[in-house]
This record gives sequence, C-alpha cells and structure tokens, in this order.
Amino acid sequence: MSADSRRVEPGDAFLAMPGGRLDGHEFAAEAARRGAVALVVERFLPDPLPQLQVPSVIAAAGTVASACYGPLREGLLLAGVTGTNGKTTTCQLLAACLGESARPAAQVGTTGVHLGRRLLASSVLTTPQAPDLQAVLAALALAGAPAAAVEISSHGLARRRVDGLVFDVAVFTNLSPEHLDFHGDMEAYFAAKRRLFEAGRCRRAVVCVDSEWGRRLAREISVPVTTFGSTADADVLIEIEARGLEGLEVRLRLPEGEAIITSPLIGAVNGANCAGAYLAAVAAGVAPDRAAAAIAACPAPPGRFEIVSSRGEGLVVIDYAHTPDALAALLATTRSIVPGRVTFVLGARGGRYPAKRAAMARVASGADAVVFTADSPGDEDPASILDDLVAGVPPEH
Repeated sequence: MSADSRRVEPGDAFLAMPGGRLDGHEFAAEAARRGAVALVVERFLPDPLPQLQVPSVIAAAGTVASACYGPLREGLLLAGVTGTNGKTTTCQLLAACLGESARPAAQVGTTGVHLGRRLLASSVLTTPQAPDLQAVLAALALAGAPAAAVEISSHGLARRRVDGLVFDVAVFTNLSPEHLDFHGDMEAYFAAKRRLFEAGRCRRAVVCVDSEWGRRLAREISVPVTTFGSTADADVLIEIEARGLEGLEVRLRLPEGEAIITSPLIGAVNGANCAGAYLAAVAAGVAPDRAAAAIAACPAPPGRFEIVSSRGEGLVVIDYAHTPDALAALLATTRSIVPGRVTFVLGARGGRYPAKRAAMARVASGADAVVFTADSPGDEDPASILDDLVAGVPPEH
C-alpha cells in the first residue's frame, strides 16, 4: 500500500491523495503500470483496476492502512511525542527506556527510523504518511521491537497521518509559534496538537504544564493525564541542575516520593525532555529504576547540541534549534558553558514560515557575532531569505 506512485510495488493498493501542489489521482495510471492492483480514490477514474471511492483519501488512509497492517503490529507498544520543541530528544530518551539490550525499542521521526542505535531508514517527513508509517511499525514489530516512540508533528495530525493508531502513552512537550503559514494561527496549531490526546487516539497522557497551552491541554482532555513542570500546580514538580558539558541532574518530586535522573544531555532545556520521557516510560509499565538507568546511558540525537570539535580553546556545536524559543535556549546554554565569544551561523529554510525569520535573527543577535547563510532554500530566492533575516537584526547591531 502506498500514496506515492513511484514506490508502488506489484500487489499494492494505491491511495490517490490530493496534495498542496499535486493530486494523486493524476498518478494512478503510473501506479497501475508499476503493479498496483487497486485504487483508493475520491472520484472514479477511467482505469480497469478495482476502485474504492471515499469522501477523503487523506481521512480514510489511516483506517485503510490499519486494516492492512494492524494485525502485523499486534503487541507493539506505541508512544507518541508532540510539541514544538523537544520531540526528537524526548523520543530518543523514551525509546531507550522502552527497550532492552536484547530487544531494543524503535524510534520514528526527524532523524529517521532507528531500532536501538541502528539506523534503518532516513526520513523525509517527521511523521510519515499513514500507509508508510503503519508499514514501518508493522515491519518493526515483525523484527522483534517491543515498542516504538514516534514523533508526531502538527502537520501529521492535521493531515491525519496517525489515524488508525492508538498510542499507549502520548507526551506533550510545549507549544510556541511555528508552522503558522500552514495552520493560520495558534488556536489552529493547538487544535492540531490536541488531536493526539483525544479518547480513542491515546490511552494515557503526560503533559508539561510550564506554559498556558500545556495547562489548557491538561484541563481539556478526558484521558488519564500526568502533568509535570517547574510550578507547584504540576502533579510532578521538576528541579533541573545543569552541569555544563557534564550533563544534567533532574529531580522529580512525585506523589509517592522523589526520583533523581542524570543525563549526559547538555543544557537545562533538556531537563523537561528527560522528565517527560521518564514519566511516559513509567506510565507505560517500565520500572522506574530501569527508566532512570536508560536515560543516564542515552546520548543526544544527532544535531542536538552535537559537539563537532572541542580541540584547543574553541567549541564547535551543531544544533537544530528552529524556533526563537529553541534558539534562545541554545544561546543561554552556550553562554553558561563558554566563557569567551559566541558566534552563531544561522540559516532559514525556504518555504517554511517566513514570519519567524526576523525573530530568529533578533535572538541570534544576542551572540557576539552572527553569520547568516543559506539553508535549503527550495523554490525561494536565497537573497530574499537573507533579507528577511537581516531585517530582524536590532539597529544597534
């Protein structure tokens, strides 16, 4: 089963999904030539293949895929993580908690499909299309994975990519302005994220309440929820001690007592990621001591305060910070570690929420020097992207 005609194999069903620029119905003939045996469509096509007509292929894809792949992934524990920042790191920590050395758990998201530390496939989308995601999960279950931690983007939720799945536990990290070129406003962005926590879509929730969006989510959902954060109204109060390049210590004040988590991850911002992963793992049935040990042994994902070089007096780091909040946290972390000058090299992707570029540049201007560069401009003029960034630099700079 596939929604991409180029990836159809003999015996597949082809889902003719409409998209922003292309309509899958236009590629049904190519899918047939590649061996498709059936079509899922919104309008009947002049093709001899059997066709299932539905009001929306996007809406039906998850249900159709679940009918095909559901029995194959039986027994696979599913954990989902959503939020603006921290999804990849929380997923990696959670996957470490949910697996064992003999039976590692899987991770699906921005950095690819991993089984334990082994990369099985790279990713184009943070959350794959419904048939691709369910095929991956079925393959992971057949390969012996006991669980999978899945990054769930707002696009993935709005485009119904996780329909047909029920997550045993779902984590909300945070919400800040991002992807508003797609969603329109923060209410629609929040509504997309909220879908993951509806009854019938997840069984239990773990929600960070350090923002009003998290507190609102915890109030509105009906599934059992554990809240955590740095304020007294959280079910689990967290206290974070950053130890520079040595990592973190996170103290959790639970109703039943206290837990201490250590991690090699750098920066206080990762304290909430560690706490969310730990609480989700325990909610999924992992023994607390085992979850804490797994987090202590888990490295950072690629591109998340990834130290490229620390030779001599300089420190060179790559970080995926892609929102103003994340960039501000990166700057604060760097300032706490580096006594000397801080230089940022910052780019902005083409076709991705241009309104945030000036804000990113404004935050980056807190460094001692900033170099603006091109970053996957796509169909946009790189000079126009750089103009948007430069427009955010405060006049005094």
